[in-house]
Amino acid sequence: MPRHITEGFSDRLIVARADVGLTQEELSAATRPEGGAEDSPGLISVRTISDWENDASYPSLGPGIRAIAKALGVTLAWLLRGDTSGAGASHRSDDPRSPA
Repeated sequence: MPRHITEGFSDRLIVARADVGLTQEELSAATRPEGGAEDSPGLISVRTISDWENDASYPSLGPGIRAIAKALGVTLAWLLRGDTSGAGASHRSDDPRSPA
């Protein structure tokens, strides 16, 4: 089993963000509501992303964490719990084997 699947939320967030090559600032910007102005804030601030990655806080279930999972291309279940729902399942949301 890959190392990052057995780690905690903060580790999965860091790995997924690195996998897609986004900075914390870019990830925050990727959570802007659809149709939002270029300079409008994202649903999740850079500070919050930093706190999550440093285990200073944990996300609540809502539109912000869903936007993070979507921006990272991972399932919400994998991001929050490391759940791949079965042997051989992928954590990438674009993998047809991935749970929704």
